[in-house]
Amino acid sequence: MGAGVRGEHGGGGKVASLGPYLLARKGGARPAMRHAQLGESAATDEDLGWNDLGEEGPVMFPEPEVKRQQTRLVHHVADSNQAALEQAEATTARRAAFTLRLDEERHLRLRLASTVAGESAQHLVTRALDEFLARHPHIEHLAAQVRKPA
Repeated sequence: MGAGVRGEHGGGGKVASLGPYLLARKGGARPAMRHAQLGESAATDEDLGWNDLGEEGPVMFPEPEVKRQQTRLVHHVADSNQAALEQAEATTARRAAFTLRLDEERHLRLRLASTVAGESAQHLVTRALDEFLARHPHIEHLAAQVRKPA
């Protein structure tokens, strides 16, 4: 019966047994590769089956819409921040420090006004000063005289 089994496999040839070269651990299967013959050069590595499937191409996935929206938002915020910075640099080229002492009630109202208006307390005080100076043009005339070189 043993001879009959051998004949079923193609006419008396050697039957291959399952060995470590034919078995792979779960998840570790790779394409079948021929073993290198001793004395072969590295130039024949392609003949060993290491590149049977060809080079791996780049994986291309379309960019999600959310990512495109995030990119546009980053550029928009950066542009608006740059514009605000340039405006601030133009208006604050030379600044003088000034300490304002307020009683508790005025300080509370200034903080509340700042919160409600969504502006800094410094911006509110500066705008109030600008409005006051606009109503008193003679102060601008005096300031122009002080700025003149002697």
